[in-house]
Amino acid sequence: MQDIARRFGVHPSTVSRALRNDPTISQDMRERVQAAARDLGYKPNPLISALVRSRRPRRSGSYRAHLGYLFAGPVDRARVWRRNYDELFFGAKARANMLGYELEEFDLSGRDLSPKRFTQILLTRNIHGLILPPLYSLQDSLPVEWDHFGVIAIGHSHRIPANRVVHNHFAAMRTALAACRARGRQRIGLVLTRRLHEKVEKLWLASYVFDHFEQADRCEARPLLLMEDRNDAARFDVWLKQNRPDAIIGLQNLTPIHAWVKTAGLASEIELVTLDYHESDRGFSGVFHDYGRIGATAVDQLVGQLERNERGLPRMPVSTLIDGVWIERATDAQREKSERKK
Repeated sequence: MQDIARRFGVHPSTVSRALRNDPTISQDMRERVQAAARDLGYKPNPLISALVRSRRPRRSGSYRAHLGYLFAGPVDRARVWRRNYDELFFGAKARANMLGYELEEFDLSGRDLSPKRFTQILLTRNIHGLILPPLYSLQDSLPVEWDHFGVIAIGHSHRIPANRVVHNHFAAMRTALAACRARGRQRIGLVLTRRLHEKVEKLWLASYVFDHFEQADRCEARPLLLMEDRNDAARFDVWLKQNRPDAIIGLQNLTPIHAWVKTAGLASEIELVTLDYHESDRGFSGVFHDYGRIGATAVDQLVGQLERNERGLPRMPVSTLIDGVWIERATDAQREKSERKK
């Protein structure tokens, strides 16, 4: 670093900031310093980088770099979509602040911006790192020229070849099936909407099929019911009568399976398990996606990219899997019994 500083007649701290793409250093100087570093084979000391990160949040009044969080939900359901992913954003924001960064949200819902225009907006605000929370469907996209930014996607919905942090859908299904069998359930069905089935790379179904292959001598597999939309009650009724499951795994907070089972008079016979547990789930057990941890991990990955001066989409993307947590909810009968004991 001293050699580079002498070559350009600047202080070593200027070289350090240029190597980290600090926007307070002119773009021309950053490019010349980085080219010189490559020529000299310079490699940063990871221990010193870690020390700098640990000290950065304690320097009150110092420059805080900004990261972008690109939210894009369906216009007619943007508020609900945002509420579902609040924990993701707040987990990411808390982690960014701890590492000395600010996380700035850009709401692109319903906006028509060209990639060139939006990229210029981000660069003007000195944002060089982007976190991409899940999109509503695989058909959605974001207007960004990726070569300018470090990028971390969350989930599988982004079709770009980015490094990503994802919930471990395969393991979650294995967990849900094991919990059903622990309750003595053997005719376990799976009900999903097609949009979500495709958004998770069909990993829930892959795990369901694999698990039933392993358990072939102890349980009876039920065919997957893929619903085109959440109001497909007629198809659900036909599937229910044909297959007579004693447990149904699905997304209870996103589909009215509970109401349909109750209408069929089978609420006391069928165990319902959710693959994406929320506090709003009415007493269902299920797998909790730790959105706060996923958001924090995305920031960790992104900051690492920026400190290594990595920009654009990688040739060989890497995925980081975050396991879910099983949440056991008390049944109505259990809650009543507990209340009587009090």
